[in-house]
Amino acid sequence: MEKCDFGAVPAQKGLINKPSKTMTYIKIIIFCVVFYILGSLQSYISLYSLKDNLSSSCMECSFLDEVLYTNSLNFIGMLFVLLTIKFFKISKKALVIIIIIFFTILSIMVNSNIFDTREASWSTFLYYEIIAYGISSLLPFIFISWGIIVGMIILGTRK
Repeated sequence: MEKCDFGAVPAQKGLINKPSKTMTYIKIIIFCVVFYILGSLQSYISLYSLKDNLSSSCMECSFLDEVLYTNSLNFIGMLFVLLTIKFFKISKKALVIIIIIFFTILSIMVNSNIFDTREASWSTFLYYEIIAYGISSLLPFIFISWGIIVGMIILGTRK
């Protein structure tokens, strides 16, 4: 099975590798920017019906502003995940699974947060109803994002 290490230098012992050159950090930043764009697009499209609602967290923010700054969680979260993964030699299959799981969790958190500030804060919703809305709003779009992520990882981790 092909190993994917974002270009890490093989270690003499153990799983932890020496950090590699700058190019891998550039790849990680590019990946995170793509995750940010994907997350922002899917949040904007899936929650567009809430665009006219007032946000409880930022009364003067537009819907687009809220989507963009809330999706910074996606960027920071995925940056942390990729920098952590960088030090372990794992297969591409495991890399894809880890990234998809974390991206999906972060996307659910972002959508739930936007739904909470735009709709649930002005009404009576239970916490699990907010999370359920975050999940259901992503369903049509998350599969497209997964396909893009898989393609990006396959192309981006070629030697």
